Amino acid sequence: MKGPDGKALAGAETLLALIAAASDRITNDITPKISKHRADQKRLSDEVDVFGAKVVRQRTIREDLQNEAAYLAAAEVNVAEQRVTAIRRLRQLEARLREFTPKSDAPLPKTK
Repeated sequence: MKGPDGKALAGAETLLALIAAASDRITNDITPKISKHRADQKRLSDEVDVFGAKVVRQRTIREDLQNEAAYLAAAEVNVAEQRVTAIRRLRQLEARLREFTPKSDAPLPKTK
């Protein structure tokens, strides 16, 4: 028999052979590849999770270091400010003590 395109129609055996070949290809070729790709997906997903955890730890470490650097910078400014304040206060005290020192006594030593 001829089909609408003018070619002979395939018989049932031919069509069943095509279906059997497709089923065989699915069973022997595609299914093992799917299993391999699923295993690869699981492995890669685990690697992504490990990498994500590392990124979180690195961000935490970076944040801690930035906070420590800011704290130390503030402490350095504070120490320098306290030193300046202490020197200024010492000079004020020396000047105040000079007012109570008799003129005949030796002068107080000057500070730096």
